[in-house]
Amino acid sequence: MYRVHVIVEEGPDRGKEINIPEEGARFGRSSKNDVVLADPLLSRFHCRFSFQDDGRLCITDLGSSNETLLNDVATQSAALSPGDRVVIGDTCLKILHNGVAETPVADAKSVPIAAIPSAGAPSPPTNVDLDFSSATDRQRAPAGGGQRFFLWGFATVAIVLMVVLVLRPQKPPPPAPPIVPPPVGQPTRSDRLEIEYEKVSASPDNIFRYAMLLDAKGILSIDLNDLEGGRHIHKESKQPIERDVLDSLRRDLEGTGFFELQDRYAGLPRDSMHDTWDLSITIGSRVHRTTVANRLEPEIFKNARDFIEEFGKNELALPAIALPTARLIELAEEAVQRGQKLYNERTVRHGNLFRAIKHFRETEFLLETVEPKPESYRLALAARAECERELQTKYEHFLFLAEKAISLRDWEVSAANLRIIQELIPERTDSRYKKTYAKLIDVERRLMDE
Repeated sequence: MYRVHVIVEEGPDRGKEINIPEEGARFGRSSKNDVVLADPLLSRFHCRFSFQDDGRLCITDLGSSNETLLNDVATQSAALSPGDRVVIGDTCLKILHNGVAETPVADAKSVPIAAIPSAGAPSPPTNVDLDFSSATDRQRAPAGGGQRFFLWGFATVAIVLMVVLVLRPQKPPPPAPPIVPPPVGQPTRSDRLEIEYEKVSASPDNIFRYAMLLDAKGILSIDLNDLEGGRHIHKESKQPIERDVLDSLRRDLEGTGFFELQDRYAGLPRDSMHDTWDLSITIGSRVHRTTVANRLEPEIFKNARDFIEEFGKNELALPAIALPTARLIELAEEAVQRGQKLYNERTVRHGNLFRAIKHFRETEFLLETVEPKPESYRLALAARAECERELQTKYEHFLFLAEKAISLRDWEVSAANLRIIQELIPERTDSRYKKTYAKLIDVERRLMDE
């Protein structure tokens, strides 16, 4: 059960009550935040409320422009107490509760009305006459006799009730509810991983923007905008990324030393070019953000960025999406040239034809998101089709020779032709490779038996 952790005391959202979930909540202007506030002085991603390992609520600034103030003092990260005030932009947040869960407390409304004495209620009469005696007896009876009779009767009833309660079999107390472990794969506060990454490259002719977001639930999304190349791409994972994949990425990022970097590394724009990398990583309760602008990236930053870009490309199956269109076209043309060179040398080595096909496929992969397709794309499609036809013809030719030799029990000739097929198609996952490999094992066994 959750209490109201935070209330907005001042600002456009005044009066808004906010519960912080166990996985924490990010505040800011962007619609991608967990809590979106209408304050124009907030940064897009301003701060984050989360819980420490001991369950206490804390605040972390996410590199905001106008800082995060705790009780009028700028802070990067601090634990919170009830009554603290956090100021972000023109918004003042008051901390009402700083723990994850609450223990239900007794409500005054649950107290029976009969148990609460009313002010000014008349006292019960001291003499109670049950009309069991005659008028003469009532005249002779000493004062207080009726009261004593009433008290004796009340005591008798109370004793009977006590005996019944003592002798009645007692029901066993209800069993304690079982302790339910967290769901398998559910991240804890200590291994939570969140990433916000944005790369912008601007020139007089083009603006290229690549942004990746991995939220606290493990959902990954990538946005790409390339004005010159006409690419506008948004892709998002339908399910949370698998826990073991996130754990591996988290270990890689921790090993880079990213949390030791400065907040900003800046240089001067050159040749009207403006390049910016902005990376924020949250691991457990640690949050760090570094911006690199118009200069070479520090090696530590580049290593972390490479891990993140490769992770995004692999998980969402996006081909080199983080590269501008001009660079993709350049790489594609180089791949076509390598493929054509290998095709021309296909008689030098049996495997060159297969390697040429891989380079032509690489060209198609690089240009998948580029529109309109350049000439290199058409060349790659045509060359790959021709290579695959020729490869299949050679495969069938050498397989025929191998099977013919097997029928003649000429094991050496059969083995030689099967080995040529293995060179032609070196990919072990290819069905043609698997088929000839099984034949070759059998033929070589027969050669050893002779």
